[in-house]
Amino acid sequence: MKPVFCTLRQAMMNGMGKIFKTYDTYSRKDDLDKKLLEVAKIIGRRMEKRFDYLAMKLEYLLMYSTC
Repeated sequence: MKPVFCTLRQAMMNGMGKIFKTYDTYSRKDDLDKKLLEVAKIIGRRMEKRFDYLAMKLEYLLMYSTC
């Protein structure tokens, strides 16, 4: 079970690294602060929904594989 969690954690770290790298690229521009906040709110909601969906699918797969 531990390798499964390590693989998922590594995938999340890679994805978050890409998001932060993109944010750093555009955060240096002064006029984008308000726009970046609005975009971050939208992306945050989408990520929450996506993680809920992925958690549901992972639960289904783990339940299926243990039966």
